[in-house]
Amino acid sequence: MYSASVLFFASAVCFVVCFVWQKLCKSPAPWLKQLDILGRPGKHKLPGRAVVCGGSIAGIITARICADHFEQVIIIDPEIEDPERPKTRILQYNAAHAFLSLFVEGARRLWSNFDAEMIAAGGRFNVADTQLHYSGIPLLNPYHDYSPGQFPRTLNMRRSLAQKVLYTRLLVSSNVTRLAGTVRGVRATEHRASIQSVTVRQPDGSHLSLDDVALVADCTGTTQAGLKWLKSAGFNVPQDIRSSYNANISYVTICFTVPPELGVRLPIPAALLNTAAVYAYFPHDDAQSPIVLLSNVDNNMMQLLFMDTYGHDLPRIAVEVLPFITGIRGCKKPIPSWFIEVIELLCEHGHPSFDAIKTPTQSFVRYHSLPTGDLRI
Repeated sequence: MYSASVLFFASAVCFVVCFVWQKLCKSPAPWLKQLDILGRPGKHKLPGRAVVCGGSIAGIITARICADHFEQVIIIDPEIEDPERPKTRILQYNAAHAFLSLFVEGARRLWSNFDAEMIAAGGRFNVADTQLHYSGIPLLNPYHDYSPGQFPRTLNMRRSLAQKVLYTRLLVSSNVTRLAGTVRGVRATEHRASIQSVTVRQPDGSHLSLDDVALVADCTGTTQAGLKWLKSAGFNVPQDIRSSYNANISYVTICFTVPPELGVRLPIPAALLNTAAVYAYFPHDDAQSPIVLLSNVDNNMMQLLFMDTYGHDLPRIAVEVLPFITGIRGCKKPIPSWFIEVIELLCEHGHPSFDAIKTPTQSFVRYHSLPTGDLRI
């Protein structure tokens, strides 16, 4: 009798643990739940100005979020006046980008017409199936976890065009002002409890001081100028506030123009015409080969990406592309012949343009680790 009771109790505990574990595994991730706070303005906006330093996609998203919570938002960038002009200060402006489903879901909460605006500009909302092939072997996607038609979507679009659309939508917010210029520094309050003003150098060389600052957001990208501003203003900044590493990443983005008459000649399987990537090859050993990825983007354009972390010489002209791909070694399963044929047609008829990038040393500034009593940003 005692043994039966112990067995029953142990079985009940196992059942409860398994049930709870299954619920936890199937519950939405915390970052998905946090998306629900986006696009929900407070009843009363915070007084003062939110100053966003940097007008790239990070700056645009930050300014839009701040617009829900502050009386006034000012976004500052030296190239912000003309949205049609290419942004020369953004390293990855013409490089391949992945606007993952997490970005899409967040942007939809910030702009109710996000999908319509992107589609009107030529963007594509494709199934978030990146067609990953690890050493040539396809990796499975969790289609069975979603109802038919409910699989997450990614935005397939060139970064340059997506940024233009986001920028025009940002300016619809009545409390957002753009200012052409470069932030040169900040000035602290008397006891360095917070930031009092922001100094901006305008295109004509004059300087402007923005007072009544409630928040400063550093969206200057790899420059990460905010740390320098704080030090110059006399704030106590810990020596180990920045963590850096060299990812040793180089990549080349090749952009092809694919008019309908060329598109119908490409032997791409029909099931892959509306996936996030047409084909993606990831090596099991990056010393053997780089990453290769092909995707459909906006307005009859396709992009081919080569990404390397080992120091290979990546293709820089059209005649180097096909030999580079066919020369990949170490595949457990060969790259499909239809993909080789697609690349051959694109290089011959797609008017390829090349954008090569060597990523600089990456760093992370732990602003949240600043002494609580020293600064409020």
